[in-house]
Amino acid sequence: MRSTVLVAAIAATVLSTGAMAQVSHRFEGFDAQIGVGVQDSNFKSNNVLMGGKNYQASNSSEVQVPTSFGIGYMTSLDSRYLLGVSADYGFNRLGAGNYTLSGTGPAKCSTGNVALRNPINLSLVPAYALSSTSLLYAKVGYENTQFGINGDYHSINGLALGIGDKQYITDNIYGYVEANYIANNKSNFANSDGGVYQVQSQNYNLMMGLGYKF
Repeated sequence: MRSTVLVAAIAATVLSTGAMAQVSHRFEGFDAQIGVGVQDSNFKSNNVLMGGKNYQASNSSEVQVPTSFGIGYMTSLDSRYLLGVSADYGFNRLGAGNYTLSGTGPAKCSTGNVALRNPINLSLVPAYALSSTSLLYAKVGYENTQFGINGDYHSINGLALGIGDKQYITDNIYGYVEANYIANNKSNFANSDGGVYQVQSQNYNLMMGLGYKF
């Protein structure tokens, strides 16, 4: 009797260990996803040089609806932890508000608009399998964005951080929700309006969508 109980206990442990091992493998491989969300884009310019004079630009922000397409790859590290990489591309132009220049000279009270478009995000993605259908993950990466001042676009780079969760609906199809913070580096742009702008951008977004694991 005791030996039967012992064998049963060992068998249960083996089966449990096998099930645990399968959890992370469930999420391994390539995937592709599309998403839509809401983004708060914030623009700040510390200094604007125009016509040999210095001006200050008012801060601006605007809430818009981004859309994106992403691809990724995941590999398991142990029964629960995984590590992956992802690449995301934003399709549309996102306004970041209007600004007003203040100072003395011909550009006093001049106004303009700011926009972001076509961000490309490359990230390292550590993840943890909460269950066989739920994957919690974080994103640490780099983002390049086209930053526009009065319709004149320049390339700006920065740090991108995110956290999200994937919930599998079927063996291959999942829904996801993801929150991101993007801090673009301070950059100087010589614009076609004759101004040299020192700019920064901080953006927050919440994305959701559907994906397919191959």
